[in-house]
Amino acid sequence: MKQKSDRNNLIKRLFKKLKGNKGFSLSELLITVAIMGFVSLIAAGGVAAAQRSYPKINDAANSQVAMSTAITLLRDELAMAKNVKASSTEITYETNGITCTITNGTLDGVANDIEGIIRTVGTGSNEKTNKLLSETATSGLIVKISDAAVSGSNLSLTVTVSKGSGENSQTLAAQEYVIHLLNS
Repeated sequence: MKQKSDRNNLIKRLFKKLKGNKGFSLSELLITVAIMGFVSLIAAGGVAAAQRSYPKINDAANSQVAMSTAITLLRDELAMAKNVKASSTEITYETNGITCTITNGTLDGVANDIEGIIRTVGTGSNEKTNKLLSETATSGLIVKISDAAVSGSNLSLTVTVSKGSGENSQTLAAQEYVIHLLNS
Protein backbone atom coordinates (compact mmCIF):
# COMPACT_ATOMS: atom_id res chain seq x y z
CA MET A 1 0.00 0.00 0.00
CA LYS A 2 2.86 2.31 0.82
CA GLN A 3 4.36 1.79 -2.64
CA LYS A 4 1.12 2.85 -4.28
CA SER A 5 0.94 5.97 -2.14
CA ASP A 6 4.60 6.84 -2.91
CA ARG A 7 3.94 6.39 -6.60
CA ASN A 8 0.87 8.65 -6.44
CA ASN A 9 2.82 11.31 -4.55
CA LEU A 10 5.57 11.18 -7.14
CA ILE A 11 3.10 11.55 -10.00
CA LYS A 12 1.40 14.49 -8.22
CA ARG A 13 4.74 16.24 -7.73
CA LEU A 14 5.65 15.75 -11.40
CA PHE A 15 2.35 17.22 -12.56
CA LYS A 16 2.82 20.21 -10.22
CA LYS A 17 6.24 20.86 -11.71
CA LEU A 18 4.90 20.57 -15.24
CA LYS A 19 2.02 22.95 -14.48
CA GLY A 20 4.38 25.41 -12.87
CA ASN A 21 6.74 25.49 -15.87
CA LYS A 22 6.47 28.94 -17.42
CA GLY A 23 8.45 28.19 -20.62
CA PHE A 24 11.65 29.76 -21.96
CA SER A 25 12.76 33.27 -21.25
CA LEU A 26 13.30 35.75 -24.09
CA SER A 27 17.08 35.67 -23.64
CA GLU A 28 17.10 31.85 -23.89
CA LEU A 29 15.11 32.02 -27.12
CA LEU A 30 17.39 34.72 -28.61
CA ILE A 31 20.52 32.72 -27.77
CA THR A 32 18.99 29.60 -29.34
CA VAL A 33 18.05 31.49 -32.52
CA ALA A 34 21.55 33.02 -32.72
CA ILE A 35 23.21 29.60 -32.34
CA MET A 36 20.92 28.08 -34.99
CA GLY A 37 21.69 30.98 -37.34
CA PHE A 38 25.43 30.51 -36.83
CA VAL A 39 25.20 26.76 -37.52
CA SER A 40 23.08 27.43 -40.64
CA LEU A 41 25.65 29.95 -41.89
CA ILE A 42 28.46 27.41 -41.51
CA ALA A 43 26.40 24.71 -43.26
CA ALA A 44 25.52 27.06 -46.15
CA GLY A 45 29.20 27.90 -46.62
CA GLY A 46 30.06 24.20 -46.78
CA VAL A 47 27.35 23.54 -49.35
CA ALA A 48 28.55 26.47 -51.50
CA ALA A 49 32.14 25.19 -51.38
CA ALA A 50 30.99 21.70 -52.36
CA GLN A 51 29.02 23.11 -55.31
CA ARG A 52 32.08 25.05 -56.53
CA SER A 53 34.42 22.06 -56.28
CA TYR A 54 32.05 19.43 -57.74
CA PRO A 55 32.69 20.24 -61.44
CA LYS A 56 36.48 20.04 -60.97
CA ILE A 57 36.26 16.74 -59.09
CA ASN A 58 33.79 15.37 -61.63
CA ASP A 59 36.04 16.36 -64.57
CA ALA A 60 39.06 14.78 -62.88
CA ALA A 61 37.18 11.51 -62.31
CA ASN A 62 35.75 11.47 -65.85
CA SER A 63 39.18 12.21 -67.34
CA GLN A 64 40.68 9.22 -65.50
CA VAL A 65 37.87 6.99 -66.80
CA ALA A 66 38.35 8.33 -70.35
CA MET A 67 42.12 7.80 -70.10
CA SER A 68 41.71 4.23 -68.89
CA THR A 69 39.11 3.48 -71.57
CA ALA A 70 41.29 4.93 -74.34
CA ILE A 71 44.36 2.97 -73.26
CA THR A 72 42.35 -0.27 -73.00
CA LEU A 73 40.76 0.22 -76.44
CA LEU A 74 44.10 1.05 -78.06
CA ARG A 75 45.85 -1.89 -76.42
CA ASP A 76 43.05 -4.29 -77.44
CA GLU A 77 43.04 -2.92 -81.00
CA LEU A 78 46.82 -2.91 -81.53
CA ALA A 79 48.31 -5.74 -79.48
CA MET A 80 47.68 -8.39 -82.16
CA ALA A 81 48.10 -6.05 -85.15
CA LYS A 82 50.71 -6.63 -87.86
CA ASN A 83 52.93 -4.15 -89.72
CA VAL A 84 52.34 -1.36 -87.21
CA LYS A 85 53.67 2.03 -88.30
CA ALA A 86 53.31 5.28 -86.38
CA SER A 87 53.87 8.96 -87.09
CA SER A 88 53.02 11.29 -84.20
CA THR A 89 49.20 11.31 -84.34
CA GLU A 90 48.57 8.47 -86.81
CA ILE A 91 48.95 4.71 -86.36
CA THR A 92 48.61 2.40 -89.38
CA TYR A 93 48.38 -1.37 -89.00
CA GLU A 94 46.96 -4.55 -90.51
CA THR A 95 44.50 -6.89 -88.92
CA ASN A 96 43.09 -9.93 -90.74
CA GLY A 97 44.70 -8.64 -93.95
CA ILE A 98 42.85 -5.31 -93.78
CA THR A 99 44.70 -2.00 -93.46
CA CYS A 100 43.45 0.17 -90.59
CA THR A 101 44.36 3.63 -89.35
CA ILE A 102 43.86 5.20 -85.93
CA THR A 103 44.15 8.98 -85.72
CA ASN A 104 42.70 12.07 -84.11
CA GLY A 105 39.87 13.59 -86.00
CA THR A 106 36.31 14.60 -86.42
CA LEU A 107 33.69 12.10 -87.43
CA ASP A 108 31.87 13.92 -90.25
CA GLY A 109 28.19 13.46 -90.85
CA VAL A 110 27.44 13.18 -87.15
CA ALA A 111 25.63 15.89 -85.18
CA ASN A 112 28.09 18.55 -83.94
CA ASP A 113 31.08 16.87 -85.71
CA ILE A 114 32.23 14.71 -82.81
CA GLU A 115 35.96 14.94 -82.03
CA GLY A 116 38.08 12.11 -80.69
CA ILE A 117 40.08 9.08 -81.73
CA ILE A 118 38.73 7.66 -84.98
CA ARG A 119 39.49 4.40 -86.77
CA THR A 120 39.47 3.95 -90.53
CA VAL A 121 39.12 0.37 -91.74
CA GLY A 122 40.04 -0.53 -95.33
CA THR A 123 41.19 1.72 -98.17
CA GLY A 124 39.67 3.38 -101.21
CA SER A 125 36.03 2.58 -101.92
CA ASN A 126 35.99 -0.02 -99.13
CA GLU A 127 37.02 2.54 -96.50
CA LYS A 128 34.81 2.89 -93.43
CA THR A 129 35.45 5.40 -90.67
CA ASN A 130 34.04 5.05 -87.19
CA LYS A 131 34.74 6.38 -83.74
CA LEU A 132 37.06 4.45 -81.49
CA LEU A 133 36.50 6.88 -78.64
CA SER A 134 34.52 10.10 -79.04
CA GLU A 135 33.51 12.96 -76.79
CA THR A 136 29.95 11.62 -76.50
CA ALA A 137 31.35 8.46 -74.89
CA THR A 138 33.52 10.46 -72.48
CA SER A 139 31.08 13.00 -70.96
CA GLY A 140 32.12 15.78 -73.34
CA LEU A 141 35.85 15.25 -72.82
CA ILE A 142 38.08 14.98 -75.90
CA VAL A 143 40.63 12.15 -76.01
CA LYS A 144 43.55 12.37 -78.47
CA ILE A 145 46.77 10.53 -79.21
CA SER A 146 50.17 12.09 -79.86
CA ASP A 147 53.89 11.24 -79.98
CA ALA A 148 53.18 7.79 -81.42
CA ALA A 149 56.32 5.87 -82.38
CA VAL A 150 57.24 2.24 -82.99
CA SER A 151 60.49 0.92 -81.56
CA GLY A 152 61.11 -2.79 -82.03
CA SER A 153 58.04 -4.61 -80.75
CA ASN A 154 56.76 -1.64 -78.72
CA LEU A 155 54.44 1.19 -79.69
CA SER A 156 54.76 4.22 -77.44
CA LEU A 157 52.23 7.03 -77.46
CA THR A 158 50.76 9.76 -75.32
CA VAL A 159 47.03 9.87 -74.59
CA THR A 160 45.68 13.32 -73.69
CA VAL A 161 42.26 14.13 -72.24
CA SER A 162 41.04 17.71 -72.57
CA LYS A 163 37.88 19.68 -72.01
CA GLY A 164 36.69 22.04 -74.71
CA SER A 165 38.30 22.60 -78.09
CA GLY A 166 40.33 25.29 -79.77
CA GLU A 167 41.58 28.18 -77.64
CA ASN A 168 39.28 27.21 -74.76
CA SER A 169 40.81 23.73 -74.52
CA GLN A 170 42.02 22.72 -71.05
CA THR A 171 44.19 19.61 -70.65
CA LEU A 172 42.92 17.52 -67.73
CA ALA A 173 45.21 14.50 -68.01
CA ALA A 174 48.04 13.17 -70.18
CA GLN A 175 49.77 9.83 -69.93
CA GLU A 176 52.54 8.14 -71.87
CA TYR A 177 51.85 4.52 -72.59
CA VAL A 178 53.71 1.62 -74.21
CA ILE A 179 51.83 -1.17 -75.99
CA HIS A 180 53.74 -4.40 -76.54
CA LEU A 181 53.03 -5.53 -80.12
CA LEU A 182 52.73 -9.31 -80.12
CA ASN A 183 52.86 -9.86 -83.92
CA SER A 184 55.82 -7.73 -84.92
